[in-house]
Amino acid sequence: RDCLLSRGLGDVYKRQDAKVLWDDENLYVYATVKDPVLNKDGGEAYQQDSLEVFIDENNAKTESYDDDDKQYRINYENEHSFNGKKCLEENVQSAAKVTGDGYVIEAAFKWTDIKPKKGDRIGLEFQINDADASGARIGTLSWNDEAVINYKRQDKYL
Repeated sequence: RDCLLSRGLGDVYKRQDAKVLWDDENLYVYATVKDPVLNKDGGEAYQQDSLEVFIDENNAKTESYDDDDKQYRINYENEHSFNGKKCLEENVQSAAKVTGDGYVIEAAFKWTDIKPKKGDRIGLEFQINDADASGARIGTLSWNDEAVINYKRQDKYL
């Protein structure tokens, strides 16, 4: 099962394409990010060039995190940071590769609360964080949430 997600900021330099697959054990994401200036000098992980994957396993769409809600962040050098009670290092496997025009992230996120089956709906959101050459975050690009509050509100996930 796969799904192609694509979103751009209106120019060729800031673009995210993602493919999603799943099985009984994991949600798999393959994301390509177009960004000619990569930087991770920002003091906070969310300020670095990175991909964020938000997962609401029971799709409750709450306004605050439940036990099943997760926020995984993976930067272009494959460094991880997390938000959520079950968002743990042992629940993610990933690889990152810098390309000529950005980076690619390949990741597997372990299901902690469900074994998905046909017809299930899962809350999902993607965001890229864009840093400039100085390390300052200059923007974000989300698949669904244009208000950029997906880090705290699962009702913004698709």
